Amino acid sequence: MGILALLRLFCFLISFYCIVLSQANAATNTSTEDLVTLLRELERRVVSLKSQVKLLKEHKTQHALSLHELDQSVRITNRKMHDSDTIFINMMEVLVLERKQIDLEFQELYALTKKAESRFNNLGHTLKAMNYSTGFEVRKKYCEAVSNCPNMVQVKRQQNTPNNGVIAFTAYLDHAIHDLGPNQALKFNQILLNEGHGYNQFTGVFTVPIGGIYIFSFTVAARDEGNLSAPDIWMKLVVNGEHKATVAAESMKIRDDEMGTNIINLRVDTGDAVWITHHDQGSTRDIFSSDTLRVVTFSGALLYQ
Repeated sequence: MGILALLRLFCFLISFYCIVLSQANAATNTSTEDLVTLLRELERRVVSLKSQVKLLKEHKTQHALSLHELDQSVRITNRKMHDSDTIFINMMEVLVLERKQIDLEFQELYALTKKAESRFNNLGHTLKAMNYSTGFEVRKKYCEAVSNCPNMVQVKRQQNTPNNGVIAFTAYLDHAIHDLGPNQALKFNQILLNEGHGYNQFTGVFTVPIGGIYIFSFTVAARDEGNLSAPDIWMKLVVNGEHKATVAAESMKIRDDEMGTNIINLRVDTGDAVWITHHDQGSTRDIFSSDTLRVVTFSGALLYQ
């Protein structure tokens, strides 16, 4: 209740008191005791109204203080929010600039990569076109100038054939591999035989030293270690990335070791690359092997030129 309303009520009571008093004087049947009682009641109500007015003033003062504190808190919060917005905007501007710089650097790196790939491809074509025959051509010209010259086929074979024409290799994988990627080359990292030095255990690639008919064999193994799905590994032999043959091994029960082997004869040229890669379809990504068992192998040998 507002102070103005209380004042109006007080005035109303005073008016009412005057009216009652006038009626009391006019009425002959109203006793003095009744008038005293009425006056006391009116006095009690006036005292009560004064107390309420005092309480309302105190509440008003407290509310004013609370409103002032709330206003100060709102101003501080708004200032902090404004500062946070400024910091956020500055950070976004910095991030946008950094993103643009990264995009420019990526474009430059991509251009350099494409340029390097082009140079590498051109170098590969040049080397293959040369066919490693510079020395042979020199000896051929020399033999043409000399009447007593050995057979040119024998000269070429002697020059290009290391170890008297013996080309053979065997390598194995000494550990299990998990999570093979699609078309990931398998690196048989332990060498048992490498006559002619055509096999590279760091890349898993056999580079043909002498063109001719070769025999290749490759073996894979699978073991079910209790996973939800049985291992079903598929690998393939490729020449210069072209698929030539496939081998598979599937373990049907827990602790069941299965092996798959394929043997193939191929005519390959000098400088061709032969390797074993993970099949990208119908295969899990785990292959089993160990240094003790040596069940995953890759072999090749030159049969004849």
